[in-house]
Amino acid sequence: MLGASDDTRLDGRSALVTGAGVGIGRAVARRLADRGAAVALHHHEHRADTEATVAEIMAAGGSAVALEADLTDLAAGPDLVARTIAALGGLDILVNNAGRTEAMPFEQVSPDRFDALLRLNLGAAYFCAVAAAPTLRASGHGVIVNMTSVHGIQGGSDHVLYAATKGALIAFTRSLAMELAADHIRVVAVGPGLVEVERYFDDPTYRTEMADRAVPIGRVGRPEDVAKTVAFLVSDAADWITGTVLWVDGGTTARLDLGELRPAVRERAT
Repeated sequence: MLGASDDTRLDGRSALVTGAGVGIGRAVARRLADRGAAVALHHHEHRADTEATVAEIMAAGGSAVALEADLTDLAAGPDLVARTIAALGGLDILVNNAGRTEAMPFEQVSPDRFDALLRLNLGAAYFCAVAAAPTLRASGHGVIVNMTSVHGIQGGSDHVLYAATKGALIAFTRSLAMELAADHIRVVAVGPGLVEVERYFDDPTYRTEMADRAVPIGRVGRPEDVAKTVAFLVSDAADWITGTVLWVDGGTTARLDLGELRPAVRERAT
């Protein structure tokens, strides 16, 4: 359309992406930088990977900085936000991506592991948001994106604690969106499904073709699929979207799987 501007651009805005060393977080940071944002990439165990990504962004003409923090320490989140604001000169976008997947029978979860996962998967997002809110309020473009998972709404054995943290993030997103709506800060969640990241290949039995067959749309997700969604949600193109979850899962949450009952149901239906 004549005279139309690109309201998906993020020029002049600053973003913090937690857990940006590898996988989805790294793809999100790259995408936000590509759309024009200055980006702080948080890492804890992936310093070399994060610094390499920062170098790539800078070489492409973008602006980025790597910041380290152990977000299982609930005091580290506010400190990370403060260092981001100091490094970038402000903050408009917070992407709470840091988290860890743990798969084990629920009876084997020790109190220490319970506490550590709850602190990282939920506590880090909570206290980063608390620290970021004043600056996001002043931004005029403040957005918080929380990275949940299909596990947050669908059951799966050996993922009880992980699922509980991701379900809590959904509730956190909805309530925080209402609390911050009057301040014109949008809060949304993104729910990835089966997204192929580096750690999948730590399992020698994993095959991409196997994952492709498990997804209704016929292919496993890539980190870039999630990154494109995040970049849209934090842009002005999505400025009336808040308090919701956008599932990026190739149809996984839409599928009704009746397992062994499917043939019987199909026969009765005909």
